Amino acid sequence: MATDIIVKHRVTDFDSFKPGFEQLVRAFAGETGAAGHNVHCDVEDRNNVVVTVRGVADAARARALFASSDFQQKMGAIGVCSAPDITFLDRVDEQIY
Repeated sequence: MATDIIVKHRVTDFDSFKPGFEQLVRAFAGETGAAGHNVHCDVEDRNNVVVTVRGVADAARARALFASSDFQQKMGAIGVCSAPDITFLDRVDEQIY
């Protein structure tokens, strides 16, 4: 069973946030075994962002990273300006159309 993580937060400027996010999520994947991610923006406010990290192999390591002050500082440095709302989910079914 795969673990997916949904992270919702606000950023100061999406276009500035995105390049730093790509670097941070790749490092996160290297440490947690994540298989991929999706990035979504609110259709009316691009600075409201939802990220889905898919197929995390080490959920305990992911939780530890999110809780670490170093990772939180890195999120702030790329423009995350609100406390993230983080949800860990066990994927029980996947359909691709």
